[in-house]
Amino acid sequence: MGRWIFALSIVLVSCSVVKKKSDKGIKPVKVVEKGQTQFKNAEQQYSQGYYEKSIKTLEAIETKHSSTSLEPEVQFLKAKAYLKMNELDAAEKFFKSSYHLWSKSHIGRGKALYFLSSVYERQSQDDKMIASLLELQSLKPSMDARVYKLDIPAKLSSAYAREGNIDEAEKYSKIVELYLKLHTPNSKLPKESLEMVAKSLYEVAWNSLADNSSRDFEEKVASIRYSQFYLLRAVELGISPWAEKALYDFEKVYRQLLDEVVVDWEALYYRNNKVSARRDQQRKLRQLERINSLLVDFESKMLPKGVINSKVYQRMSLAKDSYKKEIEIYYLEPEVGQGLTDAAKKLMGMDEKYRGLKPEQVLKRYHKQIELPIKDPNL
Repeated sequence: MGRWIFALSIVLVSCSVVKKKSDKGIKPVKVVEKGQTQFKNAEQQYSQGYYEKSIKTLEAIETKHSSTSLEPEVQFLKAKAYLKMNELDAAEKFFKSSYHLWSKSHIGRGKALYFLSSVYERQSQDDKMIASLLELQSLKPSMDARVYKLDIPAKLSSAYAREGNIDEAEKYSKIVELYLKLHTPNSKLPKESLEMVAKSLYEVAWNSLADNSSRDFEEKVASIRYSQFYLLRAVELGISPWAEKALYDFEKVYRQLLDEVVVDWEALYYRNNKVSARRDQQRKLRQLERINSLLVDFESKMLPKGVINSKVYQRMSLAKDSYKKEIEIYYLEPEVGQGLTDAAKKLMGMDEKYRGLKPEQVLKRYHKQIELPIKDPNL
């Protein structure tokens, strides 16, 4: 009996050794996801700009493989292709589909929400854009930190500005500004991120000026003072088309404000009632002083000369100088009231000796020579 037990144990040990040797030679089987090869083909077609081909390849995957873990990626890539083709309804549909299919993936849901916000932006649905971005912010961070500290705040700033909520727009714009200060030079940042920032800066400025035509003079001054910082920063980034648009708006609002003040300047000299004409001229001179103070404020926010090698920036600087020069010319024109009687001067509170220039000393105004042509870039 003992011999049988000993023999059986030898056999079992031998089998074990054989099994171990045979297992050692077996490589683990790599599981290839259904449709993986086709999906890579679709990605390549998308990257090469063949968006319709990419969509057809993705649809073939869906037809052949009804259930695959690639499904959310398939829906997401299809949505991106439709977005590139500017078919926004289809893009919205498939971004939403991928969002729901990625129910357990923060990264997937984050990507879907981010791109969905771009669809809503193109559809001019700023309320939905804001909602998708705020939801993205509430998720566990799943993308690069730059997206949360630069791209998303820039997008939110733009959307809130378009809705007229300047306070919220400014709040997110400050987040953007802080990030830019911490990450210089800006040229190291992705171009698409800088485009978002330039757009948000421009739109905050533009929307603060949107109702200017219905405001009184002081309200217009206040809105320009607020907006010109954002216009200037948009130009400093030098991202087309927002730099050109910012320059155009800068020139336009100053031209309109100056014209509003001096439009009937010549007529003041021909009024029969010199007292009222003199009073109106003094009011206009005070308004010109307010415009000049705006330009001085703008000048203080500009970067030192030579820091930015940009034609748009140089043109903005030239426009600023031309408006200041134009105001100086009006300062040098004679005051209405030369020849008023002492009684009339006293009535107007003009007890001090009048020091105005004689009419023949008046400098010729060079409006047409000084004034830069304002051209809408139609962007």
